[in-house]
Amino acid sequence: FIDKLPIELQRQLEVLKQKNAVSIKNNEIIHVLNADLRNCTQYIKDGDTATDAQTKATNYGQAEALMLKDTQIKPDASVLWLKLGLAQVGLMKYRVAESSLTKALEVENAAKRPNQETQRLVSSTLEQIRSMSDPSGTHEEPSARNQPVQQSAPPVPAPRHYADFAPPPLPPA
Repeated sequence: FIDKLPIELQRQLEVLKQKNAVSIKNNEIIHVLNADLRNCTQYIKDGDTATDAQTKATNYGQAEALMLKDTQIKPDASVLWLKLGLAQVGLMKYRVAESSLTKALEVENAAKRPNQETQRLVSSTLEQIRSMSDPSGTHEEPSARNQPVQQSAPPVPAPRHYADFAPPPLPPA
């Protein structure tokens, strides 16, 4: 039947088959990412409720490993960066968590339809991390921190001692 179609229709059919193959592949990737997100969410919950440090580290480590892999697969998904940051906060890796959460906020702000709940969760977690690194409460706003300081000598960044602080409590799910 297809061989009897006009050449132009055969070409259109071939293009349609190629687009369909790409869509099927993308759907398979999304299916894997969704499964990983479900597992990551459970690992984080288990880490939050665990009473011993080894179990916490194991659960947060598994969540971090999944999200590190998934953010490489789909770097434009803010929820993956958010979950990665939350896992890193659980592991008390505050510097890398701040970087991951900042990336989540950047991706979310660049989205056509930003998710306000994700933005709030990322912002509040970032604020907790930053307040822990500067207990005096005089930390600079992110926009001020990225501006060059007008001095004759190069600016010296304020030291952050993340390891001296306990992880922030996670917001309710």
